[in-house]
Amino acid sequence: MAGEDVKISIPVAIILGAALIAGSVLITRGSTAGLRTQPAAETAFTVDGLKKLAKSLKLNAKDFNACLDSGKYADRVKRDLDAGTALGVDGTPSFFINGEMIQPLGAQPYALFKEYIDKTKNKEVELNPDDHVSGNPNAQITLIEYSDFECPFCLKFFKESYPILKQEYIDTGKIRFVYRHFMLPPNRHPMAEPSARASECAAEQGKFWEMHDGIFALQAK
Repeated sequence: MAGEDVKISIPVAIILGAALIAGSVLITRGSTAGLRTQPAAETAFTVDGLKKLAKSLKLNAKDFNACLDSGKYADRVKRDLDAGTALGVDGTPSFFINGEMIQPLGAQPYALFKEYIDKTKNKEVELNPDDHVSGNPNAQITLIEYSDFECPFCLKFFKESYPILKQEYIDTGKIRFVYRHFMLPPNRHPMAEPSARASECAAEQGKFWEMHDGIFALQAK
């Protein structure tokens, strides 16, 4: 019936519209909006899961587990968080290219990053000695991501835009890509801070990027 068709189509339109809007939104620290993460029981995204991941990456399990359990890098990851906050970061993922914040914020498509990269002029950007850098360390274009390993929109960037950026710009030496931590509060993302520390523990053994990729794979399960 015509009346019944209207009753059915309106909720469907609302749901589809919400899904389209959510696709590029970032998760902010100050709000309670955003996608709900899956319970740890339904995934391997737990502290034990991080330890199993480290083992699969051929890390020294004893050293990694001791590092993770001790909270060794809590100050290190908080330093990234504080630095991002000082720059105006309030959600994830957020990006800076040669010091300029990319707008709009969030998990944007590859085309937007390409537009920024292609119009960015070469510039010396000073990094921290312990920053995690992928690509040509001497590249004159620096793309910095402030990210949360438990953020679903960070995962969206990792799955959709990052692989193309890596192929076209990072692996070709045109830019250098820097990952920095920006964890949301533990009442929202309880695995964000442990995951950040786990990546630093893996970096001790020269496998930050392998752990970076592996953690996002855990979130995706």
